[in-house]
Amino acid sequence: MSDEAEAPAPEHPRLSDYWRTATLYGRFEMAVSVLVVGVLGVLIVVLSGQLIYLVIDAIPNTTAELGVAEGKAIFALVLTILIALEFNRSIMESLTTPRVIVQSRAIILIAILTVVRKLILLDVTETTGFTMVGLAALLVALGALYWIVTLERG
Repeated sequence: MSDEAEAPAPEHPRLSDYWRTATLYGRFEMAVSVLVVGVLGVLIVVLSGQLIYLVIDAIPNTTAELGVAEGKAIFALVLTILIALEFNRSIMESLTTPRVIVQSRAIILIAILTVVRKLILLDVTETTGFTMVGLAALLVALGALYWIVTLERG
């Protein structure tokens, strides 16, 4: 062991520090953000409970074949929870970073996740070629936009 004392970890900014110096609109923004984080938190907990229920309900079916509908429902719920978690994290980040509502990179990631969720759950037998091409073009555009935004950040 070293006799040197470890440097204290940098303190994270507190919401109360921003609250004291914020304008009226800034305080409104913070209050709404805290409300949205709380509502999303409750939604994530409820969806997680529903996911646990679906998985437990599907366990007896694993000896036979898990139906496509059940598999899609479980996977859709997992992706929905991931999207909600990412959205909630980006809002939480905006609460501790002054003058940033939501990072554009986080919004692009959420949009990519949402389109990927749509593609995974798509019934290709009932989907037109134009829809598939449109979703593919949207994914390519979002990927390019994410790449450009990442390049700008350095």
